[in-house]
Amino acid sequence: MKRKAIITFAVGYQFEHIQHFILSCQAFCPGADLFIYVGSNIRDLQEQCKSFSNVKLIRYQESLFPKMLSKLAMQSAWGGKKLAQLIQYLYHWLNKSNGLEMWATPLVQFMVKRFFLIQRLVTSIPHEQIMLTDIRDVLIVSDPFEHLGSSMIATGEEPVAIKDSDFNRRWYEATYSKEQLTKIENLPVLCAGVTIGSRHAIEQYVREMIEETLSNLPKIVGLLGADQAIHIHLMYKRLHGIQKRIEKNGSGAIATLHYSSLNEFQFKNGTITNKKGACLKVVHQYDRHQHLVTYLKNYILAQYQSRAHAN
Repeated sequence: MKRKAIITFAVGYQFEHIQHFILSCQAFCPGADLFIYVGSNIRDLQEQCKSFSNVKLIRYQESLFPKMLSKLAMQSAWGGKKLAQLIQYLYHWLNKSNGLEMWATPLVQFMVKRFFLIQRLVTSIPHEQIMLTDIRDVLIVSDPFEHLGSSMIATGEEPVAIKDSDFNRRWYEATYSKEQLTKIENLPVLCAGVTIGSRHAIEQYVREMIEETLSNLPKIVGLLGADQAIHIHLMYKRLHGIQKRIEKNGSGAIATLHYSSLNEFQFKNGTITNKKGACLKVVHQYDRHQHLVTYLKNYILAQYQSRAHAN
């Protein structure tokens, strides 16, 4: 059986923000190792998570001197951009990212900097299938690794074009350019919140995410949403040699609900299925629909308790 890893970040979150995600992992993917980066409340979370199996909490920390240097540089927009330009120049001159990560990390928004940590973790673990995911607004409702090919990566498609999403349009243009935005603006938004793949695919995805981060660093200093822009760029423009599976609401196994009317789904006995009647595997952004919160959380709790009783 292939070893499975789920990697996520809960820095700044309390137990009540993450417990239902953990319960969903325990209920539907009990053999997977769950790696959660957390903040200074790690001891409290360790105590609260001690009854769960395969949960590994990792203390999130940044290198002190690069963090202090970037904080000093970013006291002015000019200083932060100049430091980013220097790192970008060294990246292109050296033709490698090794050694530059700790200097680039403090300059970018948290959702971007997490990929430097993910790369370090992935290279240190032996798992063959890996899921990168948000945690607060995600639930697993079936095994997300089922039918995953050896060179496959899967992500969710949102039911809105890039040009019709103010945030995504602005993030992509800021990270790349107006010209590049024009080439893809009619395509659907792809969500960086859930990405599932074989080890090979995830390693390539994270490597290219970091390459794009360093190549565009002066433009994304402190920019919210740059990870989303780069994710869209990779799925549409890069990741050559990888089988890309785009999970469309209503036909795929990943539900991305921010823009959804929920008409693409069917609800029965706590479950949520697509229009083909197939049970979903991952539900993301379910909290955008308040009635779903209780519906899905009750289902997750019942499934977890049933499994615990059976064992």
